[in-house]
Amino acid sequence: MSISERRWILLATVLLTGCQPEAEIRQYVAPAEFEQMLTSDLIRDRFASVPFRWSVPSAWKTAQNDQFSQFAWTTGGSGATRITVTSLPSTAGVAPQVARWAGQIGLEGAAPADLMQSVEPLQVNGMAGQWVELAGPSETILGMLLTYKDKIWVVKLRGASAEAAAAREGLRSFCESWSAG
Repeated sequence: MSISERRWILLATVLLTGCQPEAEIRQYVAPAEFEQMLTSDLIRDRFASVPFRWSVPSAWKTAQNDQFSQFAWTTGGSGATRITVTSLPSTAGVAPQVARWAGQIGLEGAAPADLMQSVEPLQVNGMAGQWVELAGPSETILGMLLTYKDKIWVVKLRGASAEAAAAREGLRSFCESWSAG
């Protein structure tokens, strides 16, 4: 290939590819949803997974979380008695939670007023909670529902009635050990 042929090819290549227009740079500014001074309490409340400290009974063994729980343990001889810690929006309410638990252990037909007889007030280091004891035909659910800021913190023990009865004092002690911060 001669030099003149190479020049024609080079010129044709430059002409065919040409110069592209300069790319535009677009800039967007989104308005802030809110401006807020972040204090250590606000940071903890917003970003900490659980704003509490507690003492776990030595008989409990760490277990795999389910899709809802943030912490889970098992206890008892069978290893099937399960304790979980979960948070719900405060709008979830105590009565619907108790009714849901009742259904889980075979108490579907119980009247809501009768179910609420299973709930007693529980003060936990200055925080208001409820202690729940529901006994079904073969299983029992024990638990605490603690309202803190904009959430209900749920501690639930579910297991065979005999194992749940044996674990009751340990669960109650665990619930009463909760402290904020």
